[in-house]
Amino acid sequence: MKKITNIFKKNDVNNLQFTKYLFLIIRDFSQWSTTDGFNHIFGSSNIYLVIFWIIVTSICTIFGIYQSFQLINVYLTYPVNTELIPRYEEIIFPAVTICEKSPYKNNKKNKYLNKIIDIFESKKNSSWGLYDIDDDNYLPYDEVLQFWLKIYSNELLDDDNINYKWNDNIVSCFYNHDKCDEDNFKIFKLPTFGRCFTLNYLGKWKVARSGNDYGLKITFKINENEILPFYLSYGAVMYIHSYQQYPFVELNPILLGTGSDISIGLSFSTVSKLPHPYGTCIKNDNNELDNIDNFYNDMYENEKCIRSCIQRKIIENCKCYYAGYAISDEFSSIKSCSEYIDENESKRNEIYQCIRKHIYPTFDNNEIKYFVNISSDCTCYEVCDRIFYEYSYASGKYPSSTYIPMDCRQSVLTDLKNNNITKPYGYSQEDCLIYYSENAISVEIFFEKLSYINSNEYAEYELIQLLYDVIGVLSFWIGISIITFLEIIIFIGTLLIFSLQFCLNYPKTKIKKREIRKNVGDDIKNDLNKLRKYPHRKDLYDKAAENDKMPPIQEG
Repeated sequence: MKKITNIFKKNDVNNLQFTKYLFLIIRDFSQWSTTDGFNHIFGSSNIYLVIFWIIVTSICTIFGIYQSFQLINVYLTYPVNTELIPRYEEIIFPAVTICEKSPYKNNKKNKYLNKIIDIFESKKNSSWGLYDIDDDNYLPYDEVLQFWLKIYSNELLDDDNINYKWNDNIVSCFYNHDKCDEDNFKIFKLPTFGRCFTLNYLGKWKVARSGNDYGLKITFKINENEILPFYLSYGAVMYIHSYQQYPFVELNPILLGTGSDISIGLSFSTVSKLPHPYGTCIKNDNNELDNIDNFYNDMYENEKCIRSCIQRKIIENCKCYYAGYAISDEFSSIKSCSEYIDENESKRNEIYQCIRKHIYPTFDNNEIKYFVNISSDCTCYEVCDRIFYEYSYASGKYPSSTYIPMDCRQSVLTDLKNNNITKPYGYSQEDCLIYYSENAISVEIFFEKLSYINSNEYAEYELIQLLYDVIGVLSFWIGISIITFLEIIIFIGTLLIFSLQFCLNYPKTKIKKREIRKNVGDDIKNDLNKLRKYPHRKDLYDKAAENDKMPPIQEG
């Protein structure tokens, strides 16, 4: 760079023509650059050697660039690999959501529920979707009427008269031998199962040991006499999930029969995937995403997105919203389908069929068809970090022949009788035990083991590895290194400075003294002249040896 700096200081070089001036800069760059081949092209005086090095350097450059682009293309595919990591550590106990299988009380206190029950007892009503068994449109009546419960869920879930009060039905609840914290207990209104309760919805419970001594134990009651008539069985359903997940109980319900003591042993695994650009998953902490529906708010979940997308399609095509799925504030002016039907009774079957075809597939010539294809009509992806719970299930009779629940002890029954407190059973111990055997459920949930496998996805070809490989390829073909890149930056900066000065109309005259290529010969000549100024190395050595001689010894 010193030569180029000196050029700007000399008045005669300022008068160089543009092409020769540019050639001078390039020639000077070739002398101090570490790039192989480039210095041979501008440093040789033989035209044949120049042509040879141009050909060789060009071929090597082409191969280097070609292989570099191949490496870049491999990187842009964003390949991933998966490693299985065994772990053993303290973990968060899952949330447990429990619902009555029959979502509402059959007590004749809600006109919409009464209407649905009356339709069931009539056994046939095409406007409600109830057809004879030999009709092509036939569906089981219990399935149809449970679907109507979801359509009318707005009118049903808000009615305290027909919803269960779980605080009154929970007999006992303990976690790690401590009483369950009421702050960690939450009621959810679910269109499919009515009012349900979730334990550990805040994720406060931790577990560090396996076994049924370190888990959840809960006993609760349901009332057989209040079951809706179109449910095939009665009992409860339970859903085990992460405390961060919304309780979509119908996705994987565990059925709990009355009069049972149920033991559930848990194990789990985790999956961690990479988001865009390595995959299509979405980070769990994203709750505001462009072009992705989430009417349930809070963190993104794939099921939330799917149901929100279907809800949007229902609103577009049915002109009302389905109360079985969440609704966004942007549709606050849209009526629910139950309201729309109440105002237009003649549209009942049309609305019913419109909603069903958006949610359930149809069969045509043994082919399953979806009106809403979630792959093409919805933009929904899985979350990146997921927890999968697996469980083993065992059950026995509850209560046992020798066990007497607290409510059935004679002293408690006597107090109830003396205080005129009524219960669903009589004041005798036998009646109480019969009631518990028909209506109570005892459940314990624990981890069988705390060791688990984390399936962790990682980038197989990272950016730093791409950089190493590209530099390695270019170094092999044309000797490029990191230093070379810095030299190129300086070279480009020099060209920019030169171009700027040329554009500012520096005075330019013809060269009077020498051509550009003569610079190389001048440098060699100057070096030879410097050598001639100094004595030969042998003369210097002889002179030094002469000075070091010892004086002659004189005899005395």
